[in-house]
Amino acid sequence: MQFRPAHEVMRKIAGALVLAVVLSGCGGGGGGGGLSRPVDPTPDLWLPSGHGLGAGVITVAPGASEEHGNVVVRCPAGGGACVVTVSASGTAVYDRTGGVPSVMEAYDRWGLPPGHGLGPGEIVVAAGVSEEHGNVVVTCPPGGSACAVRVSADRTVEYARTGAIPTYMFAHRSYERGNPTAEDLLDHWNEPEPLHAALGLSPVAPEDIAGRKSVLADS
Repeated sequence: MQFRPAHEVMRKIAGALVLAVVLSGCGGGGGGGGLSRPVDPTPDLWLPSGHGLGAGVITVAPGASEEHGNVVVRCPAGGGACVVTVSASGTAVYDRTGGVPSVMEAYDRWGLPPGHGLGPGEIVVAAGVSEEHGNVVVTCPPGGSACAVRVSADRTVEYARTGAIPTYMFAHRSYERGNPTAEDLLDHWNEPEPLHAALGLSPVAPEDIAGRKSVLADS
């Protein structure tokens, strides 16, 4: 009987073990008994109703925000670009090899009361500037982005979230009240001079008052 060196025997055993592992990883004869790794599906991206996105691919650079349709797509800084694929059905997924995007509605409701006098369209006010539009003065805070205001056909007013948040004040005092308590009428009662001037009235002389009282007493 011929004995082989111990190191040669160990080398053959190790080779047989490696071969067994490789064969088991190949799945054998298709019976499904081999090792497998689950594949994660492409993650869905939340979109608000009425997002207005058409089918296609949107790519946003790291650290950037872009308005598409009625939403703003933001990509975090310090990583890869964010790639969003929108299907024809209106659903969206993002590429997990890039950054993880976030989506928010592009416009937020701006609480202007009735009587603002703004017509449908868009108003853009530069940072640090105040402009009169309709019956209001729109002011954009300094040191940031411009303020973008959108007025819809039903006179609903919204501002773009990609810009700064505007403030407003009424340009004319007569529009400052919604008149829920008739305070504007009380102003005229307490201070009748503006009402007299508006109606073209003038004070009655004391002698005329006395004469009219006399006529009424005799009648």
